[in-house]
Amino acid sequence: MEIIKGHICPTCGGVLDIDLERQIYVCSYCGVTFDYEYFREGEMMEHAYKMLKSSQFVAAADEFDFLLTKDPHDISAIKGAVMAAACIPEIRSLSDEKAVLVVDPKAGRKACTEYGEDLDSEGKTYFVKFEKLLELILSYQEDDASVKDLTVKRKRDYVHLNRIYKDMYEIEDRTIKAYDPDAVKKYDIEKAKIDKMSDEIRRREDNMEAAIKEIRHLIREL
Repeated sequence: MEIIKGHICPTCGGVLDIDLERQIYVCSYCGVTFDYEYFREGEMMEHAYKMLKSSQFVAAADEFDFLLTKDPHDISAIKGAVMAAACIPEIRSLSDEKAVLVVDPKAGRKACTEYGEDLDSEGKTYFVKFEKLLELILSYQEDDASVKDLTVKRKRDYVHLNRIYKDMYEIEDRTIKAYDPDAVKKYDIEKAKIDKMSDEIRRREDNMEAAIKEIRHLIREL
């Protein structure tokens, strides 16, 4: 028997459990049971989206899954289930870069595949856009992780480069008396590596800027 959390008991105010096997609501506090048709679908859908908006993703997913046992082709329920899987509280929240970084795009794409198999052409068109959104988010996250990693490496390499620079010249009374050709060569090699790293950071930052613009455009269609 599978039990998931559902509505609030109208008798005592306790949290109702949903028994999917018996297709009833059960209040674990007062013991009252309700047929699962007791609550209208619209009310349950609204409640599920409220759970989603408050980032209660597991509870929201349970409610959307329950709605889909009644209508496997309900676009609103499928959309909610995918959002819950991807940890997206609201589509419009994705205009914020910080919100994009905490999404689980891989789980969302898996949910798109799972729930979208039997959709009609209109539904499939919608979820093609949703999958594109998740691909953009994944790309943004990967570039962000690379930028952070490269920035740390570049900072470390600059410290190393400064040490090499100090070995390049022998300075006396602010006058260069001699220099080490090998150290100069080593300096040039290390500097080239850092410059290449900086170019890669800029390239990925440009990718991130383009991705977030496309994300902001796409969420207006969802």
